[in-house]
Amino acid sequence: MNTMKKFMSNNGLVFFIIIFLAITDFVVTQNYLFLCQIFGFVFLTLIPGYLILKLFNISNIDTTKIFLLSVGLSISILIFIGIFLNTIFSLFGIKFPLSTVPILISFNILILSLIVLNIIFIKNCEIKRTMFSFKVIDKTLLIFCFFLLSISLLAVQYLNLYSNNFLLILFFILVSIFIIIFSIINNKITEDFYPIYIYIISISLILIYPLRSSYIIGIDSHSEYFFFQTTFINHSWEIINYTLLDSCLSITIIPTIFESILQINSQILFKFLYPILFSISPLIVYIISNNFISRNYAFFASFFFMSQMTFLISSAQSRTVIAILFFGLSLMVLCSKEIEYSKIKLLIIIFSIIIIFSHYSTSYIHLVLYVGVALLSYFIKNNQKYHSPITIATILFLFTFMYFWFSIITKGAFNGAISVLNNVFIIDTFLSENTRAPELVQLLGKNLQDPIISGLNLIIQWLVLICIYTGILILFLFLIKKQIVPKFFFDRLPDFNYSAFYREFIILGFCCGIILAIVVILPNISKSFDIARTFTILSVITSCFFVIGAIFYSNLFREILIYNKILTPKYFVSVIIVFIVTLNFLFNAGIPHQLVGHRDTIIFNSEGEYYNQTIVHDQDHYGSIWLKSKMDNNNGITTDQMGKIILMSQALINQTTQFSELLVNSNQQNYIFFTHYMTNNKKFLNQWRESYQDIKTYDRIIEMNNKIYSTKSTEIWFKTM
Repeated sequence: MNTMKKFMSNNGLVFFIIIFLAITDFVVTQNYLFLCQIFGFVFLTLIPGYLILKLFNISNIDTTKIFLLSVGLSISILIFIGIFLNTIFSLFGIKFPLSTVPILISFNILILSLIVLNIIFIKNCEIKRTMFSFKVIDKTLLIFCFFLLSISLLAVQYLNLYSNNFLLILFFILVSIFIIIFSIINNKITEDFYPIYIYIISISLILIYPLRSSYIIGIDSHSEYFFFQTTFINHSWEIINYTLLDSCLSITIIPTIFESILQINSQILFKFLYPILFSISPLIVYIISNNFISRNYAFFASFFFMSQMTFLISSAQSRTVIAILFFGLSLMVLCSKEIEYSKIKLLIIIFSIIIIFSHYSTSYIHLVLYVGVALLSYFIKNNQKYHSPITIATILFLFTFMYFWFSIITKGAFNGAISVLNNVFIIDTFLSENTRAPELVQLLGKNLQDPIISGLNLIIQWLVLICIYTGILILFLFLIKKQIVPKFFFDRLPDFNYSAFYREFIILGFCCGIILAIVVILPNISKSFDIARTFTILSVITSCFFVIGAIFYSNLFREILIYNKILTPKYFVSVIIVFIVTLNFLFNAGIPHQLVGHRDTIIFNSEGEYYNQTIVHDQDHYGSIWLKSKMDNNNGITTDQMGKIILMSQALINQTTQFSELLVNSNQQNYIFFTHYMTNNKKFLNQWRESYQDIKTYDRIIEMNNKIYSTKSTEIWFKTM
């Protein structure tokens, strides 16, 4: 009786979870449309993590952090279960470890076990529940946020149907207006609603890209989808070719388990799963920043993070965004005041392992960051009775695990890292522009697309960098010794929360600044690691320092105006910050370039070079499926780089030969796959995706008179000897 009373009083939600579990089992086994997807998604992304989090017995943790940690732990468990099933089934020679039945049974056993453990061991775990008190202003802003979400979804469909981007441009402008209004009236808004506003804006922005096509969008995403489909069709994970992608379980085990439970179209799942999971990352940035600056400034930090192009096109960066998500979760845990030291260490190790399983480049940045934090924490003493969870033992464990996974098991990622390091220390290329990413060359004012618009964008980018490094340097100097920072600087910083964790946070920011500088200065790294992606990874932390630096300059500017007897409102500082943030947002999205006639982004256009290199047309899809069903496997396939990735994702054909004039004129017998673009424009995309070249031999191909497939634009020819 006491056990039942304890169950009902302290674990009332557990009863709901049991009912939810039974319903999920039923709708998944019967494959009820919509119900299967809704219950299955919650079943995989929230429930296991929530039950594990309860076992941690963390008191006084707020609802947003519970939600974030529950998602993080659920996805972690999903990968661990996938690896466990795959290993055990392989040892006993049992097939299909990642099919629906084994996964469903495993999760049922896990969840029921966690429920029993919660009943036995967790007597009382107080969780801070957010009690919403609606004001008129809160209701108005919520309605406006949902209006923005509706506009974004409608605008994308309107663009897809009519090739008119007016509504979509209007949506981005309305988001900027919302942020400006927020900066003016933030003192009247209930702070508990901030996470809701952030999430609605986040999901409104992040769903635009995957909605632009019915098929996989991007470049690397086609290869990632191929690895997912190979795993799903075999219902087991195995190393394919010891390539870089073999090490990324984020694109194999995660979508395979989701597909086995949700049972929806694979391309729809793969396009939307990652943006939906990654859409919570701005909340992580908000939580991290709010540990040290006020909520309204933390809100701006989260919006700055959302302004990055990597965030907007996350559907095309599947493995990367999962790694960034867990990178953020590990740093959020590191900066948490509510969690005990031993539990912080355990959570950091769990999330760090998932980063390693997700993406190699992010793993390297993550490890270097932790090494820097551990070293600086050792040398910088400021009389704090605080021991960093990032210890030498933790770093050695992560390095050993990384070496084991990347070098011994999957091999490709380790070899890739060695290759990058070898290219870094070539003296002859140190000053060459060819060894830097195009974004860095443009940052120096070279190769600008438009002298005015690109020039303004250049100013904004430099302003952002100046704000970030100003915030980092002032606080780092203050951390070393207060007396180093003149009162002139310190008085113009925001009210900063100098808790026991602020040392760790400032050192994290300083290390992020060093890593970003290394990527910029050393040759080839910005190309190998992708400077835009690296900036987004580091902005999980540097977003807060950007706001701190922007506050400093805003206060300085305000004092200059007051000195010159120019009146400034109380919200002047917030308005200046928002001015920088919104301009950065609009330029990153490409709005000003779009308004002056440049058509170089797929978000707003159904034409242009990038559109042609990333979009799969219906004709290409059906042509690749036909070729897969009719081809003789003894004959090769010739196509360009776009055709290669189309065949890879749409027909799971991984063996193609790059199109060339010499190959067409040779005596080799093979298929020639002409994509929608190749047929209509008589051009092909070269091997390095640098440019399109004219097909001079098209007339000769016609003379062969052996076209075997044709739609309005896609053609397949069979070349005989």
